[in-house]
Amino acid sequence: MYNQKFYSIKKRKKKKKKKKTMTRSNNQISYLFILTIITLIINKLPLAESEATLYEILIEDEFPGGSLPMNITCQAGGKSIAADSIRTGETMRFSYYFDTSHGAPYKVKCIFVIGIRTMSFVMFDYYRDAVGGRCKEEVCNWSGMEEGLYLYYDNLYRLIYPW
Repeated sequence: MYNQKFYSIKKRKKKKKKKKTMTRSNNQISYLFILTIITLIINKLPLAESEATLYEILIEDEFPGGSLPMNITCQAGGKSIAADSIRTGETMRFSYYFDTSHGAPYKVKCIFVIGIRTMSFVMFDYYRDAVGGRCKEEVCNWSGMEEGLYLYYDNLYRLIYPW
């Protein structure tokens, strides 16, 4: 009987050693997996950054002389990216990088205040204007006139947003 107990204790110890060896092996595999993923992410970052494209947005005030100024504030992703007050014949010009690979904002919205009127319009939508081809050569050329906001594309000014 004494020998049987001794034998069963030895068996248990051997089993425990096997479990520890398996755990170390799993930890090494997990470590290598995580290291591989981190390496892939780091190597991918420079490629993703190169996908950003700089777009220029121009807004020209073509109201008749003596008209009230256009006060314009533009936002992308909830952050203010440009603000200006322009008068007849003046142009507000600003640029913004659109990086679609990182889920960056795809739209620029501008708030126009002219006298007591306040209006908000999407002045750049990546899919509508860049992919859709309305803003050629990375430039969106807008013009504020008495009837509303016009966008220049296909060699014509087209009324997009009536006041």
